[in-house]
Amino acid sequence: MAGVRCGRCEVDSGDRPSSRPQLRDGCRADSSGRAGHHCHSFSHGATLGREYGARVDLGVLGQAVGMFAVTNVDDIVILAVFFGQAAGNSTAKVVIGQYLGFAAILAISVAGALGAGLLPPVVLPYLGLLPLLLGVRAAWQAWRGPDDDEQSASGGPTALAVAAVTFANGGDNVGVYVPVFANAGTAALIVFVVVFLVLVGVWCALGKFFATRPVVARALARWGHVLLPVVLIGIGVLILVEGGL
Repeated sequence: MAGVRCGRCEVDSGDRPSSRPQLRDGCRADSSGRAGHHCHSFSHGATLGREYGARVDLGVLGQAVGMFAVTNVDDIVILAVFFGQAAGNSTAKVVIGQYLGFAAILAISVAGALGAGLLPPVVLPYLGLLPLLLGVRAAWQAWRGPDDDEQSASGGPTALAVAAVTFANGGDNVGVYVPVFANAGTAALIVFVVVFLVLVGVWCALGKFFATRPVVARALARWGHVLLPVVLIGIGVLILVEGGL
């Protein structure tokens, strides 16, 4: 009998009629003595595939955390100022506004990565007008001083104001996110979005933490009405200048 050979599992058994084909380690023969293709190497390969997938997921997770931190580090300062201005239930407005603004950034970034191109690069510098106008308005209110009715009605920044500042300050992030999202697969894109949304909550917690520290809280209580317009106008001017306007 000619040698029996399985392309994947068996080794040549030679001219031994009564012998079963010799199998490599991890393989098993069926009842007829022929090498079946029920090889443990397949399960081993599946295990390697799962391990590789886990490494890839961890890599995407680390990339998402790093990219969010680098592109949003200045938001912690802005959030601390907003939380310092907020009182009582208005702290929830800061969180809602932060999520609304960042959700808009994410939506445009994902749409741009998918080829929709909703926000052309030429528009990005003009986003600086949003915080600039809000800063001028805050400066006018600080200089004029609120009357009793305004002070009782104003419980701090509104959700829409926070969202507008967040969106304007993060407008340049779109240029960073779009190429990364465009080169990421569907699973990786979902990881990016989920991680970013979770970290928005972490950033809000950090902003409130700094705003409630005794030293920071006293400084914000004393100078917050001055610091807020300065920060907003500075952000707006910076976005306009970096955009070449």
